[in-house]
Amino acid sequence: MTRQNIHVADAVIDSESIQAPEQRWSGARWLAWLGWPLLIALLIWAISPDQQVALFTAINLQAQALPDWFWSMLTLFGDTAVLLVGLSPLLLWRRQALVAAIAAIPAGGLMSVSAKRLADAPRPAAVLDIAQFHLIGPTLNLHSFPSGHTITAFAAAAAVLAVILPGRHRLRTGLLAAAIIALAAAVGLSRIAVGAHWPRDVLAGAVFGWLAGLSGAWLTRRFPVLWRSQRLTTGLAVVLFAIGVWVLLRRIDYPLGVAAVWLVSSSCAVTMIALTRQRIARLSA
Repeated sequence: MTRQNIHVADAVIDSESIQAPEQRWSGARWLAWLGWPLLIALLIWAISPDQQVALFTAINLQAQALPDWFWSMLTLFGDTAVLLVGLSPLLLWRRQALVAAIAAIPAGGLMSVSAKRLADAPRPAAVLDIAQFHLIGPTLNLHSFPSGHTITAFAAAAAVLAVILPGRHRLRTGLLAAAIIALAAAVGLSRIAVGAHWPRDVLAGAVFGWLAGLSGAWLTRRFPVLWRSQRLTTGLAVVLFAIGVWVLLRRIDYPLGVAAVWLVSSSCAVTMIALTRQRIARLSA
């Protein structure tokens, strides 16, 4: 490839990453994105304590149709460090989406910690006999409401979707959006499957996470300097690679799902290699 072609390719990539995110959202669009969390919030309070236990037991027992390692892998994608490392390939495709997911962490963390302290709700293991449900991983008893893993998953989903939607290719973008939401929902479902949370906790986590994700997307739209800098891209890549190494070395609560950790760490390593090759190509151009 000639130097001229390299410069043209870089210009195309930069223009695609800058044009779409700058589209302003109308009030109606913000309302549409905020509408379904409000409906779920109403559903949360409509679930009675008896229905809560019955629903948890039914979902938890039905989930045994799939192996424990499957649910362990899914639930690890609700771990903030694991998920951020898994999102590292966005540095090659849509940098703003990754920064939006990172920018959602403060709001998501604040809502999670505050709600857990205020509600101080017992988890299933503190209410039910262990023989009544299937437990995978550690036995947790306190701070059930809301599900922090679900908050993390839906915060990332909302942040990424708010950046990439609407896309130029509607069918492809629509399928990608459906896959992202399905993965976030699966992470929430895994928290019931492993016996760590009630259905109400997961629904609340989806609401809080979605709102946190929109806050991250808003910040990147309001302050584009957060994601346009090439130095920021390099810095993020280094930090994410370091986190990827750390998650490989640390002890995890769901060892049956260790393959998820290796998967995201490998994707981060591949991303680092691709970014390095791009950097070398630019310097030699």
